[in-house]
Amino acid sequence: MMGSGKTTVGRRLANRTGWLYHDNDSRFGAVAARTPRELLAASDEAALLAAEVETLDLLLAEPPPCIVAAAGGTILDPGARRRISAAGFVVWLRVTVATILARAAEAGDRPWRAGDRAAWIERAVVERAPLYASIADLVLDADSAAPDRLVTAIVGLLP
Repeated sequence: MMGSGKTTVGRRLANRTGWLYHDNDSRFGAVAARTPRELLAASDEAALLAAEVETLDLLLAEPPPCIVAAAGGTILDPGARRRISAAGFVVWLRVTVATILARAAEAGDRPWRAGDRAAWIERAVVERAPLYASIADLVLDADSAAPDRLVTAIVGLLP
């Protein structure tokens, strides 16, 4: 999910392992020719998800070993879930609704629709949690854990 620490942990993991780091959010503009917020404003959530999945597929095609931070919504696409699972070691940085609200709810780059952000986040967490769990090789609670501690846990379990 957004606000889980994917970018921070991913970059630090890349520094620790020497592997390249690829972030879905950073590469999104090259695929969609606009930001997620702009795409959502001009279209709908299905178009946003399609662009996120297309971006993810580009990142999963990068030569291994590498670290890929997938956009949180890509888990909703069954094909994307299969490709993520098949790509390698999958880590879910699990966070609570409260953490997401504190870290991401007011971020200007988030693709929000008008309405209650807290309710949307709560629905997304409930809907996505079993999907994340279904493909995760490792689940780390990332609400209050220091990023370097999370990285150490991941490095210790890499195949």
